Amino acid sequence: MRHSPEYRIKLTNMVITKSRDYKFIDCGENSRLEQFGDFLVERPASQAFWPKNRECAKWDMKKAYFKRTDSKGGKWLGSGLPESFTIGIGTVELLLKLKPTSFGHLGFFPEHLPQADIMKKIAVDKDRKNMNMLNLFGYTGAISLASAITGWQVTHLDASRSTVQWAKENAKLNHIESIRWITDDSLKFVKREIRRKKRYEAVIMDPPSFGRGSQGQVFKLEKDLPGLVENCISLLSGDACLFAVTSHTPGVTGSALANLLIPLAVKRGGLIEAGENLLAATESQNVLPCGHYARWVSGGKPAG
Repeated sequence: MRHSPEYRIKLTNMVITKSRDYKFIDCGENSRLEQFGDFLVERPASQAFWPKNRECAKWDMKKAYFKRTDSKGGKWLGSGLPESFTIGIGTVELLLKLKPTSFGHLGFFPEHLPQADIMKKIAVDKDRKNMNMLNLFGYTGAISLASAITGWQVTHLDASRSTVQWAKENAKLNHIESIRWITDDSLKFVKREIRRKKRYEAVIMDPPSFGRGSQGQVFKLEKDLPGLVENCISLLSGDACLFAVTSHTPGVTGSALANLLIPLAVKRGGLIEAGENLLAATESQNVLPCGHYARWVSGGKPAG
């Protein structure tokens, strides 16, 4: 009787506090306080229902803050942010262009920084260049750029043309010209890649709770993510070493995401790691949950 390779599941959280020009200062009373370069920023955080650190003087300092006006967005008030500005992040000396958006984002999810460090670690551990990585729902490109800097051959996809353009601007800031840029619906693109017999050593995705493809296709995470993951597994090469999924969708836990990766682990062995993405405050003991993750790594060694 043929036995399947052994695999393990490990539950652990990914925590970030600060990174070069970024610092997570405190959270509480439905707000989060952060430093982006020279700018102090307060934004809504509905999950932060506990008390803030009232001894933290920065809550009372002049700052930019975002006020939500309806379910579709809001406006920036207070000490004004410029139209755009640049910060440095990560352990790979990466520069990012940030811009205040109408939905309260700046173009950078700090909770994803550990993922970029993992891509660097894998590139070093494998001691070889030109491994292929597919980044779906790649947003403004932080993970794509960090991976390209460390030697990965990156395909970056997002359904929004303006977001892909923003990612290209970040690439120009870092003098990176090697990334393959795609504006398309994720599943349609993945199925084309399967037909082309394209293979990747790593697949990373950060799907939204709800989204629309480049031609108006509707994506609903609970309905469409299982099929997308299944198709992406078909893209993995024989030397594949990483498959990672993150989510900010309420109720979708790391354990739930890990279940999507079990068929991959049953076939290839290895390790599934899963847990929360957390931001730990520098001026209190408060910790802000920022979604969940699950990732499969080959060989059974933790990626982090």
